[in-house]
Amino acid sequence: MKKNKFYLLAMMLMAMLCISFVSCDKEDLQIEGDDDEEITGEGLVGTWKFVSVVNYYKNGKSDRIDYTQYSSYYKQYCQFDGNGKGILYEWEQGDGWYVDPFSYTYDGTYIIGLDEDGGKIEVLKLTSTELVLKISEYLDDETVEYMVQTYKRVKDSAVKDAK
Repeated sequence: MKKNKFYLLAMMLMAMLCISFVSCDKEDLQIEGDDDEEITGEGLVGTWKFVSVVNYYKNGKSDRIDYTQYSSYYKQYCQFDGNGKGILYEWEQGDGWYVDPFSYTYDGTYIIGLDEDGGKIEVLKLTSTELVLKISEYLDDETVEYMVQTYKRVKDSAVKDAK
């Protein structure tokens, strides 16, 4: 009889454990400000480091380039200030730093005016840590239809530290 009570108690304990593991939902585990959470235009303000690009070619093919592995040869940062001004910093081994100030507006879908022609760049994703842009205007390579660039948020001092 004692043996049966022990097995019954053990089975009930196992059932309770199974129920408690299954009842946890991903939403319960998400932290506010998580990378998956989209943010508003004010979230664009800050410094972003270019980390990768996917080129989509007119023939239907695509390729992805991870720029983090080339950081000793090439670096790019984009700094957005809250007053509609920004600075693009590019560094290439042998050429040094290229600094290009710009003016911009952000309407929630497009960043407008990054160049002197007032071109538009579509914002595909903007979170607290990631910025994904679709660029289809003013491409250097005529075989590329558009490119998707990914940036990661870094400290504002990252550009100074990289110099």
